[in-house]
Amino acid sequence: MKAGRALLPLVAAALGGCALNFIEPATEADAARVSADATVIHGRINYFVDGQSKAPYGSFRPAWPAPRFSALRLESGEPFASPLVADGDGSFRWKLRPGSYVISRIGAGQIHDDTYIAWPRIAFLVPPSSPPVYLGHLVLDGKTRSGTTTLSTGRVIQESGVSYQFVVRDEGPAGPRALMFHDPRMPIGDALVEDWRKSRRQLIERIFGAAAPRIPE
Repeated sequence: MKAGRALLPLVAAALGGCALNFIEPATEADAARVSADATVIHGRINYFVDGQSKAPYGSFRPAWPAPRFSALRLESGEPFASPLVADGDGSFRWKLRPGSYVISRIGAGQIHDDTYIAWPRIAFLVPPSSPPVYLGHLVLDGKTRSGTTTLSTGRVIQESGVSYQFVVRDEGPAGPRALMFHDPRMPIGDALVEDWRKSRRQLIERIFGAAAPRIPE
């Protein structure tokens, strides 16, 4: 479901006033290189509407724009923005600083656009690791909806749009499970900011569990 209108810059300012960071694509060399500062992450993100994939993506209608996301790193309060996923199948391979992340926005456009999803209650963990880490296949499972709304003036207007549910599919090789997940009880927006200010570690454990690794700010 689409959530409130809280925007990433406002929340980032409330957490720590950090400037926006951009997630970088990872090369083959990055995947083979040991680094304490960045872990290579990979997976897929795709829109589905009424059971139909919106890939391949494109810049012009009727194609849908490829999804990207914004996320907050809970250890430091830093905001991060991802590149677009691949047009063909929604795949990505990026390098990102280890930490515990909460997605604040997916897609482009404005709050009422079908491609824009605010606060989907999706989180993922990026552990300190030298081999690439599999996050999963995030399916943005949308269903079209339509109906009428009566305004205070008595005028009846027709509304339509897409409502989303979120599924993380584990399509990786045998081994550790996907590190991205959806939790409908996850705090978002102002509630997340309040919990973060009280205790970053308690918030991380609330979302990721007490066994979540302790990663330096």
